[in-house]
Amino acid sequence: MQKFKKSKQILFLMGLMFASVCMANNLGIVDGNGIIIKKSGTQNTPRDISIQATINGHSLDFFINENIGQVTIEVSSSTGSTVYYSTTSTPDSEHIYISDTGDYIITFTLANNDEYYGEFTITN
Repeated sequence: MQKFKKSKQILFLMGLMFASVCMANNLGIVDGNGIIIKKSGTQNTPRDISIQATINGHSLDFFINENIGQVTIEVSSSTGSTVYYSTTSTPDSEHIYISDTGDYIITFTLANNDEYYGEFTITN
């Protein structure tokens, strides 16, 4: 009976841990400084690509780890003003310094107009 009770407790705790990780991932808080990159609705079916972005203070770094052709990168503030704009060939990585605090969106637009984006906040 004790063995069954312990197994039940362990399964409950494992389920609770799994649910916590899933919720944290959906809220964009997994991986400390990582920015969750999401697919935007497009006419084409977006493909899974490897884009990683991190924010550390005012420093934004992103990595496109596979050859997906030309990609346009735009960082916009919550007011809609563009603070960074670039077109690059992939694979590539960039380091960007953003001086002002606030909420931002980074958008990656592929040559076929598929879009991927991530939201982040810069605080003091």
